[in-house]
Amino acid sequence: MARYWPLGTGRIVTSPFGPRGTGFHAGTDFGFPGGSANKPVYACAGGTVIYAGAAQGYGGPDPAGWLVIDHPAGAGGGCTEYGHIIREVARGARVTAGQRIARINPDPATNGGVAPHLHLSVMPREYNPKAKIDPMPWLAGALEPPSAATIFGPDISNNNRVVDLDRVKAEGFEFVWAKVSEGTSFRDTYWPRTRDWARRIGLILAGYHYIRTSDPNRQADLFVDQLGDRSIPAMLDFEEGSGGIDNFWAVLRAIEARGVHVALSYIPRWYWDRIGRPDLSRVPGLIQSSYVNGTGFASVLYPGDDSIRWAAYGGRQPDVLQFTDRALIAGKRLDANAFRGSPDQLRTLLEPTPEGDEGEIARNL
Repeated sequence: MARYWPLGTGRIVTSPFGPRGTGFHAGTDFGFPGGSANKPVYACAGGTVIYAGAAQGYGGPDPAGWLVIDHPAGAGGGCTEYGHIIREVARGARVTAGQRIARINPDPATNGGVAPHLHLSVMPREYNPKAKIDPMPWLAGALEPPSAATIFGPDISNNNRVVDLDRVKAEGFEFVWAKVSEGTSFRDTYWPRTRDWARRIGLILAGYHYIRTSDPNRQADLFVDQLGDRSIPAMLDFEEGSGGIDNFWAVLRAIEARGVHVALSYIPRWYWDRIGRPDLSRVPGLIQSSYVNGTGFASVLYPGDDSIRWAAYGGRQPDVLQFTDRALIAGKRLDANAFRGSPDQLRTLLEPTPEGDEGEIARNL
């Protein structure tokens, strides 16, 4: 049975194992050079959450505090305890090994008065604060959490009004797609604020245009003018009321002819099926939408890297999955997207390539 590092790549042990007080705090502190605030926390092994929320020494109020996972015999048995965190799973939840379960609390005022870090304790049999062991030998041979390689980001528009991007980033999201325009006349007035805010705090950004069946050149003129910076990658929102695939390519050509790189194509499977299942093998950055049930944290709602919702269609694999329209992000319910890769890999996907650019292929179709 595999065990996983609770912080993934870059984990740094900041203090050794040792009892403190009654033994409640015995364990090992983990952190990152340069700061650990809001770093994701992963389950070292699978099991059931038996405690979650505020706890003396670990902070509060809930969801700040701690959580404890009870591991069945098949996962090695015992319990693991994670402190100074903001939980993303509830008491009673079943979690898998390597699943994201929390983030490190960034606020000393609610995490027990200490700098942001993760406190990990291991109890080899059952929950017993007086029977904690050194986690480091227990973690020998631990793996990188599989979910650590997947990043998340919201999709926002004027329908969401002002979204606090500082909170979006603080909650661990890496990117944001934001609406710029629609058809030949609609400008999203929230876009300039979102554009400048996202770039100021370092969120990966793409601006999107909702395609209509009106003149492609007029749509491109509107989008590029409202975009305001031609270096920002474009996403085409191609769904209800967007017409057939020829219209998609016409708008793409018109936008790229004006010096903006189209990097992403939101073409959900249901719309692809409605318009006759055209070939999508050459569209840039395919985004599929397939929503799970419920409302909650994006990392909890995410169906997983191996979900059937990632299945290929139109001759290619989706690059991004929009898996819910009810993720709790920055105090709002928003669309959430997953990318199976690192931030640098996503940046590479969004960049134009000198040779073989998909936009160039489109212009030659």
